[in-house]
Amino acid sequence: MGVTLKSIAAASGVSIGTVDRVMHNRSGVKEETRILVQRAAQELGYKPNIIGKALVAQKNPLKIGIIINAREFNYFAQEVWRGVEAGNEEIESFGVSAIYYPMNTVDEAAQLQLLEQAREDGVNGLVIKPVNSPAVQQAIDSLVDSGIPVITCTSDIVDSRRLCFVGHNHQHEGKLLGSLLSKVIGPEARIAVITGSMHVLGHRRKTEGFSSAVMSRRPDARILGVFETNHNIGVAVSIVEALERDGAIDALCVQSMDKNGLESICRLFETDKKPLICSFGTGEELSGLIREGLVDFAIEENPYQQGYTAIRMMFEVLFNGLVPETSFCEVAAHIVIDESYARS
Repeated sequence: MGVTLKSIAAASGVSIGTVDRVMHNRSGVKEETRILVQRAAQELGYKPNIIGKALVAQKNPLKIGIIINAREFNYFAQEVWRGVEAGNEEIESFGVSAIYYPMNTVDEAAQLQLLEQAREDGVNGLVIKPVNSPAVQQAIDSLVDSGIPVITCTSDIVDSRRLCFVGHNHQHEGKLLGSLLSKVIGPEARIAVITGSMHVLGHRRKTEGFSSAVMSRRPDARILGVFETNHNIGVAVSIVEALERDGAIDALCVQSMDKNGLESICRLFETDKKPLICSFGTGEELSGLIREGLVDFAIEENPYQQGYTAIRMMFEVLFNGLVPETSFCEVAAHIVIDESYARS
């Protein structure tokens, strides 16, 4: 005889109704009770009725809202979309579909409108790259209060009640890059940080990690400033040109800039006068720039895996009632140099 809700209730010392709420990820259950029920179900070897659930879902389709940067935003965004779509293809046969809400700008008001639209469309769960603002945090918490679970993807948000963040440890990445730069810069080096938007928590944490590592390891160095570009290549180029006119730049840390933007910045300098340049990005974007010597070293990220993992995780939450074991699902990132892309 299979494991039933009744046997799980007996093993965990709660009511059948509570077990049912946990298995269907409904609100109104304390976190410690939820963990207790999930552990009892796992120990008893509970397996959900996949076929029966799929038939029910096809009659009442589950909808996952996806609020992420538009595909055209940059190559990173394209890869996140590709990962989300790959995950969506795998769950469509279970009666689960994705509703896409592409963001064309990193703007609080625009994202709040998309969040409200997702609510009106009746999504059952939400995957989002959030703008890090109190208003967006409150909107996310409101969705959670109404029984709509939320998973953040590629960037997180402070103090929200989202289930889990899928992405990189951005502060650690920043520290890695800053620590490596500290080993190779000269005395009293002048360093500038070019970033997208400090309203994106991932950008902020990378910057904080980078700056803290540099200043703790090389207090003689000078960080000229953190310059926001809002992902605009023209703005980024103008900033770097202005910095160069004001005096020598010994090192640049460039983040949230796609291959075209990064290359445009690198080619502002003559080969023998180029500062050390480090960055973040995907292997597809970085490999040629690093092999050519335009970028000296970087942190290679995996946006495809972030998008894929986030939608698959939300599927497990909605379809199988499996709440993530931790609040942070880390996708691996690593340092790359020219030898990382050397061809045998």
